Amino acid sequence: GVAMLANTSEYKESLSRVVGIIANARANAVQKASAQMVRMYWVTGAVLNENAAYGPAFIESLSRDHRAARPGIKGFSVRSLR
Repeated sequence: GVAMLANTSEYKESLSRVVGIIANARANAVQKASAQMVRMYWVTGAVLNENAAYGPAFIESLSRDHRAARPGIKGFSVRSLR
């Protein structure tokens, strides 16, 4: 039955391969997500810099309006944007 299967070298090899595949996929996903976050912050910073002439009111309005449009997204408070 199943208990005997778990003791075979073929099963152990398959388990090892699946564990490795999942670990690699997860590591790749984390790396890609991190790269996208860095890009998002860099591009957001560029937009803020382009509009620096408007002064603090620009960041305050952007923060308020972003939170109203996307209430579940955190990290775009006035303090964070500055």
